[in-house]
Amino acid sequence: MLRNKYKEFQEFMIPAIPYGLFIFLFMMFAMPTSKLANTGFYLLVLVPVMFTLPTLLKETMLKVALIQLSLLVLFWLVLSAVHMDIDQVEKIGKEARHALYVLMFCAALYYTLCVKSMSVKKLIEYIFWVAVIYTVASMAYQYGWQGKAVTTRLYPALRFDSPIYMSIILVVFGISILYGLLSEGKKRPAFLLLLLIIFLLYFYNSRTALVALCCGVPAVVMALNIQSKIKTLLYMSLILLAYVLVSYFYGNLLNRGESYRVDIWLSSLQKAVDCGLLFGCGIAVDSQISIESGRVFQHPHNIYIMHLINTGIFGLISLFLLLVYVCIKGIKSNSLMVFGFMAGLIAFIFDGKDLITNPDDIWLIFWLPLTLVAWEINHNVFNKDAQE
Repeated sequence: MLRNKYKEFQEFMIPAIPYGLFIFLFMMFAMPTSKLANTGFYLLVLVPVMFTLPTLLKETMLKVALIQLSLLVLFWLVLSAVHMDIDQVEKIGKEARHALYVLMFCAALYYTLCVKSMSVKKLIEYIFWVAVIYTVASMAYQYGWQGKAVTTRLYPALRFDSPIYMSIILVVFGISILYGLLSEGKKRPAFLLLLLIIFLLYFYNSRTALVALCCGVPAVVMALNIQSKIKTLLYMSLILLAYVLVSYFYGNLLNRGESYRVDIWLSSLQKAVDCGLLFGCGIAVDSQISIESGRVFQHPHNIYIMHLINTGIFGLISLFLLLVYVCIKGIKSNSLMVFGFMAGLIAFIFDGKDLITNPDDIWLIFWLPLTLVAWEINHNVFNKDAQE
């Protein structure tokens, strides 16, 4: 009897997973606090996936991808616990819980793509346009309701309150849409999209996103076999240059110096060396970084250096192997998401803390694009094998 009830419950919950995922992604933007967004994840994604995981794993593509990702994340957790004392067990437990959240999120997303509830293209467009609406609403609140000058840096009003991460999200998913438009020969909409992205980035005043955009756009143009490639690249480069000049003379994009990035990175690397490069410091060590001037920063502002501190050389190499494999295979598979994902990886050179976290911006910049590219790669492989 209980077994039948459990089976009925699974049959009820499985079709609801894609809808729960879509609602949760919207809540990431719309909720006023992270606690409410996290609660939405627990109820709409985590619980349904946990209860139905045995059935979901019958999907071969999902099973293979989830096992591989789980082994890698488990490897990072082990390295993070190398220097852990007995009285810090709670901290590694928290990290393990966050790892479970990440894996279940990726599983829900992968399953949604497998059952074709939404295509990669539609999901990219969904995230991008929600981000655009969120940005416009934040602009109306800050510049309209609060009456601040438009040269004042825009800070989003709700859950995603970081101008840096929000601008990176716009770039990551905007570049993916740009790639799709250019591959279809739709140059005019592609130029309009680029203008929209840089218009919104002007208010966020994020140099990190600017670097990602300036790397991502030329990469997209050069990767495609389109007519007038050099001319298209020239025009888009001129648009980006004009954006930098306008932001310099009529904004405050370049007025903050280097934000101590070089000093932070050097001090962070020294911290990793002091702990031991092979296995890192583990998560038991505080992530704060002190530079020579005496200033203290919350983290290294470079997600790769932070990963080195947490997991050492072994953890960093394993991360780079994953990223190189996914990016190369993604390009060969004509993945729609791969160039946006790569733009996000470039942005992480200048910002970001931990990869394994509670639901936050990193999920939309790293884990969601990674899962989309992985699904596109595996989908092509499995289809090719089936045809043979």
